[in-house]
Amino acid sequence: MRLNETKRKQRTSQEEVLAELFAEAELQGSVRKKKNWDAWMEQEEAQQIEKEMQVYLEEYSDPTLYLTPKEVKAWNRMSKSKQKRLLEKENGHLVTGFIGTPYFCHALSQNGCLKEAYDLLLKEDYPSWLYQVKMGATTIWEHWDGIKPDGTMWSPGMNSFNHYAYGAIGEWMYRVMAGIDTDEAEEGAGFRHLVIWPRMGGGLSYTDAVHETVYGPVRVRWEAEGSRISLLAEIPANTSASIRLDRAVRVEEADGLEFRAMEGFMEANTGSGMYRIVFKQQMTD
Repeated sequence: MRLNETKRKQRTSQEEVLAELFAEAELQGSVRKKKNWDAWMEQEEAQQIEKEMQVYLEEYSDPTLYLTPKEVKAWNRMSKSKQKRLLEKENGHLVTGFIGTPYFCHALSQNGCLKEAYDLLLKEDYPSWLYQVKMGATTIWEHWDGIKPDGTMWSPGMNSFNHYAYGAIGEWMYRVMAGIDTDEAEEGAGFRHLVIWPRMGGGLSYTDAVHETVYGPVRVRWEAEGSRISLLAEIPANTSASIRLDRAVRVEEADGLEFRAMEGFMEANTGSGMYRIVFKQQMTD
């Protein structure tokens, strides 16, 4: 009787030890799995960041910083061709994520594809900005199809309708469509020296935009009647500006400014004030 009891106690003790060993082994296995998972995730994130940086460098980096003028022209031709092929492949739609989206229209308009940039802006079917607007959006969604055409949601659990705006087009509309920009040189940054250079297109008849700066509001309004463009520019006090007339072939009303021909535009430098300029623009296809 005593012998059986002793064996039973030994067996119980062994089972407890084995249970502890199994528990420790399972814990160590979980730790190893977690470490492997973390390492894998870190590698995946690094690869994704590298891909996104490569896209940024290919589509948006400024080649004039490290290429000769001849090489810049070749790079622009290559970049323009690549961007057009990407749009054609996707039937003129965006397939970029939050990181690449805000730069795509800039990359197009900077490389002679202003029409394609406007076409992209004015798309109304999915995926596009105006698809969201037509579905009732007043802010940028997390997903291009946060609300589907049939009214169902992309996902009720993860579906922000007021998301952070890396996917927005607003910057391009202010800087290119309205033409309100700043000279990024040290003495002109922060809208101390403005660059007013609206690029007309998209079949729009007018654009009217105001941007509040530390010096006061900057306003640009342009109206198009065929090739005749009327431009109103309001420059705040204590600032200066370079006013550029995109694809201008003749200035009809200069409002006292002296415009000189540049490559692709005419330009005049001025101080603060309100200016109304009328010019004829070279028409494009």
